[in-house]
Amino acid sequence: MSGCQLCPRGCGVERPLSVSDGGPFGVCGVGRLPVVARAAPHFGEEPCISGTRGAGTVFFSGCTLQCVYCQNHEISTGRFGREVTVERLREIFDSLIAQGVHNLDLVTPMHFTPAVLEALERPISVPVIVNTGGYENVTTLRQWKGKADIYLPDLK
Repeated sequence: MSGCQLCPRGCGVERPLSVSDGGPFGVCGVGRLPVVARAAPHFGEEPCISGTRGAGTVFFSGCTLQCVYCQNHEISTGRFGREVTVERLREIFDSLIAQGVHNLDLVTPMHFTPAVLEALERPISVPVIVNTGGYENVTTLRQWKGKADIYLPDLK
């Protein structure tokens, strides 16, 4: 990914594949491989999202907003979690679905769009929710067409 333009900041940084490769990382603070902070059934979202079996929530590390008041500050401003391959990300999705969740709730995935969309290439049997801070590049949002069923921005 030469010259990253995934977010509205358009930092143009050539993000490395892995955080272990060293920077530069741009505003999001991460490489191209997804960094997953947590993946589990989550019952704390809106009731229509969580339902009775939970949302299959995947919290991604890094964020382009960098809000000082963020409720997920440790996750959004650092590399908290584990870096995963596209194949491992798909395994995580499949595992959550096998646990009976109502949906996949992808929290702050936009700076990992190419990898996440690759993990979503095979059809998913539950709705996919893109849960973001609402600060998106329209071109990046368009890439999610046909993959995201619900766009859930937390407007700041």
